[in-house]
Amino acid sequence: MAGVIKETPKLAVSVVDVRDVADLHLRAMRSPKAAGERFLASTAAAVSLHDAARIIKEERPEQAERIADLSPLPPSLYPQLSNRKATATLQWQPRDYKTALLATVDSLVALASA
Repeated sequence: MAGVIKETPKLAVSVVDVRDVADLHLRAMRSPKAAGERFLASTAAAVSLHDAARIIKEERPEQAERIADLSPLPPSLYPQLSNRKATATLQWQPRDYKTALLATVDSLVALASA
């Protein structure tokens, strides 16, 4: 949001809300089914900085004035991730990446004005 990134990095990542990570940790600690297992804390879809910039511009335009116009990435650069094990074993349901991203934006804005 500070306008530092001017080019699209060839990178897409899974975005997950920290509250959902904490929830997954608690579920894993409390469930006997989780003993000795590993779970991927991720949303079902990856997001690029182009995607994130677009969402911020659409949903938080007052915070987007310095965000550059970034180029979309080819689908081959998006990792295929699955949180199926966590959702099936622990009934974990993370927020979607858009909700997680916008919560981060709102937290950063609140922190900057505090």
